Amino acid sequence: MRLDCLTIAGRLLLPLAIMAGSLSPALAAGAPKSLGAFKKWQAMTAEADGNKSCYAMSQPSDRQGNVKGRGKSAALVTHFPEIGALDQVSIVLGFEPQAKSPVIVKIGGFTFKFTEVADDRAWVKSRADDKALVQAMRKSNQMVVTATTSKGMKVQDTYDLSGFTKAYQTMSKACTS
Repeated sequence: MRLDCLTIAGRLLLPLAIMAGSLSPALAAGAPKSLGAFKKWQAMTAEADGNKSCYAMSQPSDRQGNVKGRGKSAALVTHFPEIGALDQVSIVLGFEPQAKSPVIVKIGGFTFKFTEVADDRAWVKSRADDKALVQAMRKSNQMVVTATTSKGMKVQDTYDLSGFTKAYQTMSKACTS
């Protein structure tokens, strides 16, 4: 899992940073550095153009829905301290979802709609939702992501949240030091 997470992180960090507005597309992201593996989650950090980002990420423990050509999927919580973006939760689906169809994330008794979508990635609209998501992730043991493909197929990914809190604490500490 560590190698897969590092591969995904390397592929995703630059686009996430560009979308967050912290880097220009011409800059290359530094290689991600693992801060440790915590059960099903990894804590990582990377630096590009002197800007540090830290994140916790995991891959789904179960993927339902046979989407032809589907790429890797992941859940990430990222800190971009230089621009004040903390606890940014994003879901990488591995496919482009149906237009105007939210990605639904259920954690415990809470449901969140991810309506900001670019390519195969989804985010919630507000920082308040990001913070609520992180709190729910820290208190629960499972997260279920449901989305619809551009061809109308329902897809469901389940994430084991074991180790999330420790990965989150580790990456948060790395971004405050």
